[in-house]
Amino acid sequence: MRSQQKIAFPFVCLVFGIVGSTLGNRPQSNNRATSFGLCVAIVFLYYLLGFLMGSLGAIEILSPFLAAWLPNFIGLGVGILLLREQA
Repeated sequence: MRSQQKIAFPFVCLVFGIVGSTLGNRPQSNNRATSFGLCVAIVFLYYLLGFLMGSLGAIEILSPFLAAWLPNFIGLGVGILLLREQA
């Protein structure tokens, strides 16, 4: 389980980059505090999802590969949906 998480963790940069670039590209009149709060919420939700999937992988409900990579796949899916919505 831990070896799969060590491989999957660096790819979170790709996920955060895609989601952040699409959210940052939207014209909004939000102030800095709202944008900072949104960033903190996204990071918190990702790590919460990663913790939950890791727990499900540790008790062998999910396979180690799926438990480690599912948060990345979900985040990448959200980023792609945001990109398609923006186009």
